[in-house]
Amino acid sequence: MINVDSTLCPQIIKKLNYSIEATKYCKSTWTGADECEARDIDGGQWVVVMAKKTISCRRWELTCIPCSHGCQALFTMNQKLEEKNHSYYSKAIYMKTYVNILKPIKGSLYWPHTGFPDILPPKARRMPGRPKRHRRREGNKSTCMTSKEACEERHKQAAEAKKKHKQKQPRHKLQKKKEEGIK
Repeated sequence: MINVDSTLCPQIIKKLNYSIEATKYCKSTWTGADECEARDIDGGQWVVVMAKKTISCRRWELTCIPCSHGCQALFTMNQKLEEKNHSYYSKAIYMKTYVNILKPIKGSLYWPHTGFPDILPPKARRMPGRPKRHRRREGNKSTCMTSKEACEERHKQAAEAKKKHKQKQPRHKLQKKKEEGIK
């Protein structure tokens, strides 16, 4: 940041460059005093008031960085972009923000004792909604995989249950009619 030659921060310069690049799709016309009318190729039309730093699209008001319409109006009125940005985007204000570096502090062993009781976490409260069931598991059955054989056995049981379930299911009436029509 110290090596930056501009009066603005690097990220703001990138945003301004993007807006300047987009001005090739805009045209502006000076309408008198500090006002311009900006148009783009999509047919949009905006009013730019330089004294108030406002555009009818409100982007300049929200970000304090002129959008492509504002940049085009500034170029039409021969004004500098750096002067129309808010001061808190300047390099000087940025450097002032980070002048005071946080000083390191000693660990909690060296803190002075206040004599007040320690702060405890808040009490557990009942949460809204239906409470979950706390089911007890049988002592002789383990829920975790104890061996490879037990795992394979469970897979076989699940596959057999699936086969039985498929065999028991009745066919849908429309499916039966289609099969009868094909035969």
